[in-house]
Amino acid sequence: MSEEKFRIESDLLGELQVPVDAYYGVQTQRAINNYKISNTRMCDYHEYVIAMACIKLAAAQTNKELGAIDGKIADAIVEACREIIDGKFHDQFPVDMMQGGAGTSVNMNANEVIANRALEIMGHKKGEYQFCSPNDHVNCAQSTNDAYPSAFRYAFIRMNRNLEKALKDLIAAFQAKGEEFKDVIKMGRTQLQDAVPMTSGQEFHAYATNLGEEVLNIERNVNLLYEINMGGTAIGTGLNAKPGFAELCAKKLTELTGEKFIAAPDLVEALSLRLECCDKVIERLHKIPVHTDESITESGRIGIVGGLSAVHVVIRRAELIFALLVAHDFKSPIRNHFIGIHVH
Repeated sequence: MSEEKFRIESDLLGELQVPVDAYYGVQTQRAINNYKISNTRMCDYHEYVIAMACIKLAAAQTNKELGAIDGKIADAIVEACREIIDGKFHDQFPVDMMQGGAGTSVNMNANEVIANRALEIMGHKKGEYQFCSPNDHVNCAQSTNDAYPSAFRYAFIRMNRNLEKALKDLIAAFQAKGEEFKDVIKMGRTQLQDAVPMTSGQEFHAYATNLGEEVLNIERNVNLLYEINMGGTAIGTGLNAKPGFAELCAKKLTELTGEKFIAAPDLVEALSLRLECCDKVIERLHKIPVHTDESITESGRIGIVGGLSAVHVVIRRAELIFALLVAHDFKSPIRNHFIGIHVH
């Protein structure tokens, strides 16, 4: 590739070639070079890209109001962030999601893309960081250690809505099958043996009820994500952030998203990513007691009546967790898995 197709950027490690048309910069290019691990890139997670842009937008508005950065620069950053939120430039987030550095490459990828787009908005060329810097302006009063987990929380909140919708579609499918099979007698089973009679409809209604309870559990756990640690900067002490940044940034993010974000009362404690609530969601999904093994749902030798052909009676746990993580790409309603259920 010819030299004119690159621009030269530099950091503390030295100079590096970056594609001339790229909105990302030297830090992102280093991540591309160094982290070729999973082939799963940040741009594959559109909800997370949007969430990071929302965090950066709220931070820019906060810094402008507090006088930390020039208003013209802040406005250009805000405009660049809005474009990303609207779906533009997502292909400019190529870093591998499996990486070292606790998310630094992800944060810098966002900072560089936003800075270079802001430069264009102000009439400058990509890489002219003296006019809008990824570090000094886009990342002002922030660190990877507060921007990255705050964006992760918001992405989880966004994706959870799609997960809940998919689960509610599944509940509706179970309820419909419960009504359809209400008169179909089968043998209830305990310890993989026939026990006493029940209907297939009762079985499906039980699945629907259980899933409804899990939706409520997920909603309770997701409420833990609204507390963010923006303003804590590197270690939670708020170094380099103006007084009042944490509270004002949470307010700006609330106004932007319509969610009820609050600043963590103890930013040092809140520094940890604290994804126990996310772990709880995934744990609950693992415990949903819908059997995928035909030998469990079929009647045994004693009562060969009303059994289910269980090939399609599936809640694939991996799919549900996948939906939790990338629900925005989960295009087919889960109920589609149940169209083929039949009894014999």
